[in-house]
Amino acid sequence: MHEEEVNNLVRRQYDGTRQCPATVIVLVNELERPIGVCGYRPRPVTFSALSIQDNRAMKVITPEFSIPDAAYIHMIGVSQAFRGWKLEDGTRMGTFLLRSTVNQIAIECGRAPVVWGYVAEDNRPSHRMFESVDFGLIEREHQKAETIRYRPAGLEVYRTLSTAA
Repeated sequence: MHEEEVNNLVRRQYDGTRQCPATVIVLVNELERPIGVCGYRPRPVTFSALSIQDNRAMKVITPEFSIPDAAYIHMIGVSQAFRGWKLEDGTRMGTFLLRSTVNQIAIECGRAPVVWGYVAEDNRPSHRMFESVDFGLIEREHQKAETIRYRPAGLEVYRTLSTAA
């Protein structure tokens, strides 16, 4: 189900029917076969929230919470053929792709801004991946089928990255 959603997002981005312009990072192997994609764009984050848990502290938030200068990850996915593959240092392909995207966003912004995205409630592998890249969980008053993952501004970016072999 999640794979189909990402495939549709990629298809719409590629054929120009996606309404919002976005930057798409494509991870390929040495044969130029796509391993995975991650798309992001500037998008404020505004919602009603109960609390933010950023893996370090729990903060109580006012009912209306807004961050105007944020980057939104609207899609991330690893090709079925490369799921479970790891780099020499043990990093999974999706984690490498997400770290690379966080780095690229920081380069474009000249700093590390808030980065956020929706993750389907039942998508445990994606939740683990986002957690491994310092994305906390935003608990909302009225949970939908998706949870907001949130990486606070100012966190250190990943300076050294492995390359896919």
